Amino acid sequence: MRLDTVNAPEPDPVIQFSIFAENRIGRLNEVMTLLANDEISIAALATFDMTDIAVMRVVVNYPESARKTLSRMGLFFEEHPVLAMEIDSEADLKTVTGSLMGAEINIYYIYPMMMRPHGKIGLILSTEDSLLSTQVLECQGYRTLCQTDIAR
Repeated sequence: MRLDTVNAPEPDPVIQFSIFAENRIGRLNEVMTLLANDEISIAALATFDMTDIAVMRVVVNYPESARKTLSRMGLFFEEHPVLAMEIDSEADLKTVTGSLMGAEINIYYIYPMMMRPHGKIGLILSTEDSLLSTQVLECQGYRTLCQTDIAR
């Protein structure tokens, strides 16, 4: 008798919105207020500015709702899958970055989550290979998160 293996479905990836807005006083507050008014919670946020443009990297609980809100606001944004994970302490950063370096995976950027999944520190990472990064980190005993873990 032949046994077939069934691959488990891929977990829903964590989606990051990169929102491009004019760099002016109050613009971040406007975006945060409109998301909150639509009951969209911010799980992670990183901002940086250029002369005329501010870029807000945002991970939210419900990407579908955020997509509608941002479109309704007329904001230009892009969506990217990112790696979300938990660490126990700041000391784990060295192991995380060392593990990815050992696997020759480039980290494009990293920033902390505002929510603390399971009472741990949450991180958002963008790497050149999310699937391989996930495998490397899980082999080191770290827990990676999917979008369902972030939804509350």
